[in-house]
Amino acid sequence: MHDLNLTTQPRKVSDKKSYPGIGGETSITCQAEAIPPDQLARIVRAEVEALICLESHAEALADEREARDDLSKKFSKVMS
Repeated sequence: MHDLNLTTQPRKVSDKKSYPGIGGETSITCQAEAIPPDQLARIVRAEVEALICLESHAEALADEREARDDLSKKFSKVMS
């Protein structure tokens, strides 16, 4: 948050959601909408990629592509 120069606001008193805070400070919030979309996408992608096995993901994509191609061929034969 500090690296992005986002402004913070006090947390609403009425907000009862569980909240770990920003930098350990549970009384402030900021809006993710303030992050430019391309930058937010990079942040989210990096965090997701850190949680998954990229080799397994690549294999799953290849399997999906193969299945899609196979179904497309079969569908084309049915429609001919």
